[in-house]
Amino acid sequence: MPRLVFVNAAGALSDAGELLLALAAEARELGAEVEVSTAGFPGPQEDEVYVFAPGDAFGVPGQPQPSSAQLRRSVAVCEAAPAGPLDSAYLHARRAGAALTPDPTGAALLRRRGVPTAEIKLGLSVAWNGWDPASVNGAPAGPEERPVEVACIAVRGVENDRLLASFAPTLWRRRSCLLGPPRRAGATSAPDHPPALPRGRERLELLRGSKLLLIGLGEESPPVERLRALQAAASGAALAAGHGCELDPLLPGAHLAPAEPRNLAFVADRLLREPERLLALRDAAFEAVQGGPRLRPGAERLLELAERVAASQGRLRPRALAASAQDALSAARNRARRRLAPPPNPARVEQKRRALEGIADRRAVSVRSPDDTLDPRHAAVLAKTPSYSSAEPRISVCVPLYEHADVLARALESVAGSEHPATELLILDDASRGPSVAVARSFLEAHPWLPALLLGRRVNQGLGRGRTDMARVARGELLFMLDADNELYPTALGRLAGALDGDPGAAFAYSLIEAHTGGRPRGLLSGLPWDPRRLREGNYIDAMAMVRRSALLTAGGYTEDLRLHGWEDFDLWCRFAARGMRGLLVPEILCRYSFGEESMISVTNLDSSEAWDLLRRRYPGVLGGAPLPEWPPPPPDQPL
Repeated sequence: MPRLVFVNAAGALSDAGELLLALAAEARELGAEVEVSTAGFPGPQEDEVYVFAPGDAFGVPGQPQPSSAQLRRSVAVCEAAPAGPLDSAYLHARRAGAALTPDPTGAALLRRRGVPTAEIKLGLSVAWNGWDPASVNGAPAGPEERPVEVACIAVRGVENDRLLASFAPTLWRRRSCLLGPPRRAGATSAPDHPPALPRGRERLELLRGSKLLLIGLGEESPPVERLRALQAAASGAALAAGHGCELDPLLPGAHLAPAEPRNLAFVADRLLREPERLLALRDAAFEAVQGGPRLRPGAERLLELAERVAASQGRLRPRALAASAQDALSAARNRARRRLAPPPNPARVEQKRRALEGIADRRAVSVRSPDDTLDPRHAAVLAKTPSYSSAEPRISVCVPLYEHADVLARALESVAGSEHPATELLILDDASRGPSVAVARSFLEAHPWLPALLLGRRVNQGLGRGRTDMARVARGELLFMLDADNELYPTALGRLAGALDGDPGAAFAYSLIEAHTGGRPRGLLSGLPWDPRRLREGNYIDAMAMVRRSALLTAGGYTEDLRLHGWEDFDLWCRFAARGMRGLLVPEILCRYSFGEESMISVTNLDSSEAWDLLRRRYPGVLGGAPLPEWPPPPPDQPL
């Protein structure tokens, strides 16, 4: 019997890695000699067969790649059929000596390409055991012991994101964890990024800490959904599933709550209000999985394939030295640059130049008359509420204001509705020409109990200057940046502050954001965990974030460079990364972002070539691939 080496790359994102780990545990139970490698393919050894997930095991910088001979002595584990003709997992699987998959379509495609392929049935694995419903004093464990009320680990696609965004008005009250890897047509996610989807022990810990898992949003393959459902049921999480899911042995109504995908949030909320029903579904699903099919026969098929592969390939030859990690990283970075920074369009460059010249003219300071006693660029106090002076806020919500009179009231009302008690509101009007100041004054008059300060200046100075000025005036140790056309859910400030309290080393925290147009859900923003390397592909974190005031001022505040108009937050994240500071994702939908025709990003997106060039010159270590510094957290009583 050959020795099995399961290659589970450190940058893995797919569910195939979960299946790989489960098969490794089952093979070990069958008496096979098993090793799990998280550092890529090891050097070739006699009597070894390699088991790998094709979408996870290739192209990870710093990890050795297999030779052709090693691939011929390998078994590829594919969790689903290929997403398209250029699916990288499918292309790599074709080079293997054999393949294993729970998907009939994928099995048929691989067999047509001459790859010996075994089709297996998913079932319970010993890797998922460890939760006992009678673990608390011999009595059934209740759902109240689990900190996450609603979990979802679906792939981040267009339709799934739109569906999750529509859940926000229901789920904002609930403690949730909504995570998933990004989906890109024809390719897997960037291999040098850490997982956006929890896997292995982290995934099991999430499921064992969750009361309810949402399944079947619409963009997953049946084997992937079944794998997640089996893991969740074995971990003691109840299930709510969209109609049409094939989750054998779990049946709708008996073992899980069925619903139309668009109604999953309502069903989840109702179940959480009925703990007896939730417990009944949880226990029924647990029993069904425990008494249902096992993954052991799949591991037996794997051992058979491994013996065939080892017998057919003979001795291994020493392989040539693999390409260096730096070469792989440079190639990936160059592909991203070509995609993100195509040659400038002269017409759009000229259009943006004229737009920025108009903004610069608006910000020009006219000659003051002798009667002027104050620089018109200075932000003067226009109004404040009676409760402002005596307040001792911990959080300062900063609202930069330029026009937006029609939507400003909704943004301010969302601050007033916050459940966090120690909050102050700062508004800085940047020389609006419309009735924005009047709307802000009216709000302060109607909310005298809310500590609030209205500032204003007579000459426009831009978003970056306004945010930095408010940060200097703020009395809270935590700042939340809220644009005048966006909104907060009531739990947002408390959840973000709690996350920073739990991680003193984080400079800022951000949540998932429900994006909408005219109130209709459009998708999700800020959906991936902090990783400076992702900034090389573009800004994936919105400005709606909670920042430590000391960290922001230490970093110099927001940029005022007009060439980065609309990218002030992107510049700040790059500056944080260059200093070794880091962010923290709170995987809940806590904020609302409005897409509008008058958004400043419409000017920014006319042409991004100059902005990209400027950022790369400013932050070569972040956007160019050089090693990034670490940021050890200071003692709690020291400034950042």
